[in-house]
Amino acid sequence: MRSITTICFLLSWSATLMAAEYRVADEAALDEAVKKVVLGDSIVLASGVWNDVNLRLRGGGTSEKPITVRAEEPGKTRILGNFRFEY
Repeated sequence: MRSITTICFLLSWSATLMAAEYRVADEAALDEAVKKVVLGDSIVLASGVWNDVNLRLRGGGTSEKPITVRAEEPGKTRILGNFRFEY
């Protein structure tokens, strides 16, 4: 039983290591990252001002493997104007 638990842990751990992180600095790079992300991946918005952002994620995520969108540095990434988020 212990070996099954160990195998499950290792599979879970290796799946976490395989998650990709896409750092994007403009809307064109954001659009490209959106085309590539899969469950468990992250999109990191570069610090600075983002104007009129349209974020269209495909495939969604799960509670176990969400697709995360976050700021490169909290408080240093600002979205101004219109913001549209679709998933």
